[in-house]
Amino acid sequence: VDVAIEEGEQPWIVRLTLEPGERTQVGEVDLRFSGPAVQDPQSAAIFKRVRDTWPLRRGQPFRQSEWDAAKRRALREMSAFRYAAARIANSEARIDREARRASLVVELESGPPYRFGEIRVSGTRRYSDELVQNLSPVHPGDDYDRDKLVIYQRLLLESGYFVSVQADVDRNEGPDNALVRVVVIEASKHHVEAGINYATDTGFGVLFNYTNQALFDSEWRFRSTLRVDDTTKTLEFNFDSPPRPGGYWNSY
Repeated sequence: VDVAIEEGEQPWIVRLTLEPGERTQVGEVDLRFSGPAVQDPQSAAIFKRVRDTWPLRRGQPFRQSEWDAAKRRALREMSAFRYAAARIANSEARIDREARRASLVVELESGPPYRFGEIRVSGTRRYSDELVQNLSPVHPGDDYDRDKLVIYQRLLLESGYFVSVQADVDRNEGPDNALVRVVVIEASKHHVEAGINYATDTGFGVLFNYTNQALFDSEWRFRSTLRVDDTTKTLEFNFDSPPRPGGYWNSY
């Protein structure tokens, strides 16, 4: 780095000339694990997944942004199953200026294993908390599994009852019976779709869908579909009961 100060103008101008030199490359990568997971035989698969998905390999260019992203990804993999409160206990990038090499060290501390507890719902107005709980693939006593929470969120959104869903364990609760908090925003009661189509064998056609998500202010759903073209005219009606435990529906 060269620094020059030009004093002939007011205010003074400071000019910096940077010589970037050769690119620093990734050298040794040391991923370490600590905490209760080290004594857990089931954690071997977790450790392997963290190592297999680590993106920075020997010989790759070292960039600060990619180093930060790699640590976030490692932590996400570590905390995906059982160890919901895993954290980065230590991380270090040791730069050898002469060799242009970065030696990377990351220690992931697992924290205690978590198990799902009861489900607590907030945000419902028209619908009962039981409706939300009946769609859950999560059961009290099961090992914490982020994928199950993602599936749970998707089931709630696909039900049509909700437009926004967030589900996660409360890490401030005891790990042996971690509270599952579900926050929802209900969808509008009425939903209408209309469209126009054309096909060479049927000509122009129209499609009209109407859904009532809370028929007569209940948790029953009413769905109707009208299709009209040059050859056919169809009208369909469906009634869906509220979901039962396990996510089962009755349709009529």
